[in-house]
Amino acid sequence: MLLTFKLTFLDMIFIMKRFRHLGYFILMVLSTYFLSCNGCREKAINESIIANTAPIEVFVLDEHGQPEDKSIPGKTYRGVTYVVDHVNKKVNGPYRCSPYPNSVSPYISNPQEIETPYNTILPKRIDVQYHLFNNLYGHKESTQRGLNIVASNGEREAKGFNPYGKNKTMTYVNVHSGYSDKGNYNSRGSAGCITIHPNDNNKFMKNFNFENGTTGSSEGVIIVIKSDESTLKKLAKAVKDLYQ
Repeated sequence: MLLTFKLTFLDMIFIMKRFRHLGYFILMVLSTYFLSCNGCREKAINESIIANTAPIEVFVLDEHGQPEDKSIPGKTYRGVTYVVDHVNKKVNGPYRCSPYPNSVSPYISNPQEIETPYNTILPKRIDVQYHLFNNLYGHKESTQRGLNIVASNGEREAKGFNPYGKNKTMTYVNVHSGYSDKGNYNSRGSAGCITIHPNDNNKFMKNFNFENGTTGSSEGVIIVIKSDESTLKKLAKAVKDLYQ
């Protein structure tokens, strides 16, 4: 199945002006994995490593669906993230992560059987979604390091969906350290943000310029991809091999 891209026309214009031909890179490297094609992988990688891409691309790969959160330590962060630095031509990672918020508390009534009381960043199902980011604001009112997801006009808005699956414009969505890895409903410490395993967070944040301590001047694109385990492994290998 070919990937679909939920970018508005204004988003596309902004990205192409800001980072030139980002879409070409993503299309060639990633979408071929959703097609049955002999030699697609080699062709994609050979044709996609071009100079005119975003300076930094953060790939967030995870399975579709809210984590089960059954209080099993080591199960909080199901996904992985890679940071592609096109300026220095290197790929760093993987870092354990999750694009999902905390789950519903098992100690409260849940008659509607929702999985999380919070909004969740797109994509909703097996799909891919671009999100622009900077780190002008950090996290927790600039008391912690964090990346800030922004719209094409610079506002701190992100495309997401609410607990009932309806599209929702989210605000103040960051990438920041998770709380713990105990596997509890609230271990990620997220009300809608992307979280990094607390043991991996310092290494992850070193990929970005935090010249002011908890804020800085980094910018780029976060690509969140949700798919099945087999496809995610192929995508991860493609990303890792970009500058090999």
